Amino acid sequence: MITPANALTTLTFLQKIVEWAKSLWPNNLYRGFFDLSPTMFIVMKKDGTIKKVNRAFSDALGYKISDMEGKKLMSFVDPPDHRETIVSMWLLREGATIMVFRNDLVSRERLVVKLDWASAGNGLIYSNVRVVKSAKRKAQKKMKTVSEITK
Repeated sequence: MITPANALTTLTFLQKIVEWAKSLWPNNLYRGFFDLSPTMFIVMKKDGTIKKVNRAFSDALGYKISDMEGKKLMSFVDPPDHRETIVSMWLLREGATIMVFRNDLVSRERLVVKLDWASAGNGLIYSNVRVVKSAKRKAQKKMKTVSEITK
């Protein structure tokens, strides 16, 4: 779980390393750090358009990276979480740092994936994201139960 203590450190580190890596080696180091990390990363424009996601993020939701980039984050947010997500996006557009935020996104398979976010706005919105483990286990258990019933 993302805690306030580790979220700010991670976000600050993420922002600095991404900007540094992009300025020095835009196609090598940046790609290696961002794309190969097991941590879920997403970079968005101020309007919520997804500029970049890494493989861990796309894998967790089952979408291809190309299916996510260029689309609005809100198109993936579970409808009951729209209001809270819109408020958080507004705060991030204004330059805030949100150390712990939880919402649900809808996977390609139409399953709800519960996520913990740590995000900072600074021209772009940088976020590191983790799947909430207990929710993941419940979803897997539910899927297993459904598959056993349909056998």
